[in-house]
Amino acid sequence: MMKHGVVLVTILVIGLALLPADGIGHSEESSKIWLEKTNEYVEILKSAEVVDLEDVGMGVTRPWKATLKTGDRTLHGAFKPIKRGRQSGAWESYQAEIAAYELDQMLGLDMVPPTVVREIRNKKGSLQLWIGDSELFQDVEGRPKRAYEWSKELARMVMFDALIYNPDRNAGNFLVSPYWEVILIDHSQAFLARKNLPKDKDDVPFRFDRKVVENLRGLQADDIRARFENMLLKDQIEALLARREALLAHIDKLILERGEDVVLF
Repeated sequence: MMKHGVVLVTILVIGLALLPADGIGHSEESSKIWLEKTNEYVEILKSAEVVDLEDVGMGVTRPWKATLKTGDRTLHGAFKPIKRGRQSGAWESYQAEIAAYELDQMLGLDMVPPTVVREIRNKKGSLQLWIGDSELFQDVEGRPKRAYEWSKELARMVMFDALIYNPDRNAGNFLVSPYWEVILIDHSQAFLARKNLPKDKDDVPFRFDRKVVENLRGLQADDIRARFENMLLKDQIEALLARREALLAHIDKLILERGEDVVLF
């Protein structure tokens, strides 16, 4: 069973089941500073000078906060030099962090900040753009929010976690922006080599983002294999392909039973 938690599932059910299908539009404001400038941020993460590396002292994987400087510009990134293998009972790797970002881009999800492979102080790992104005969900979950929009954000997250088989999502493993955007972090345990979707019904949503589903349908197996051959092991890639087919079958079944307008927002 995955770890989205009772609070997340309850909000998701209430928001999607009880409120009207059109909902409230997204605010034009956003904390996703990388949108429209993705290539620029990726290049900074790859090549900017690392002027400081600080132990943030939190999380199981204990990421480092890297300070990056290029010209007169300073940014921060979360550096995780996680060696692939079993760590404290869980299979983890820095490669999974990068693969999560790459798949996010293929789907047009735009919830995972830019993440690249980087060697810092003779250690190779993932370096992810640090989103400074956002907070962990566990620190803001009691604040009022727009239920319908929030439920759609959670639906995108739950779909993504089912696709990448991420067993480690909890209230301390995703960020919330001041505009109630969900920003996904901590994917080192994702991409398990399991071909079935999670068994717990709460870990597979019953409503989906139409655009993301269209992009998922459009992915070709050869393109997925080529994109991830240097990040994931062969059995991880084949399991991802199998889960893609299972998720699309699940969506098609829901559409047949409930209608497209109910299932796809």
